[in-house]
Amino acid sequence: MNLAKNSKVTQVLGYYSAAQTTRNSAVIDMQGYEGVMFIALFDTLIATGTLKLSADQGDTTSPTAELAGSTTHTITTAEAALTGKTGLVLDVYKPEKRYLRASIDIAGSQNAVIGGIVAIQYNGKVAPPSHGVMNADTLVSPAEA
Repeated sequence: MNLAKNSKVTQVLGYYSAAQTTRNSAVIDMQGYEGVMFIALFDTLIATGTLKLSADQGDTTSPTAELAGSTTHTITTAEAALTGKTGLVLDVYKPEKRYLRASIDIAGSQNAVIGGIVAIQYNGKVAPPSHGVMNADTLVSPAEA
């Protein structure tokens, strides 16, 4: 399976400077897809701060029912020292409702800089639209350059 040709990749939340608040992503339409993986990216993190990546679902384009099962993560000193942090991943497989959005909750007394959230919708019934990605190269058993 070729992931780039069989999934829809969308940036659903952009950069937010240091804060201690909840940020909601844009809403995605899951019609025709079995699942979506939300990838939350972070920049500056402070040890002992807490982060939670969760998802809301709904029958309309204003989902508000939080899905059960997301956990809160406390940032370790080692994680805070890393550069180019990836952050948190939430995979929602076979949601019960058509519309989803991701939320990042920054709790506690420590700030965090949000780099954004990317949504990868997968197992589509039809090929995903080509818009949204500027370029996608596929290398199959490539030789070294």
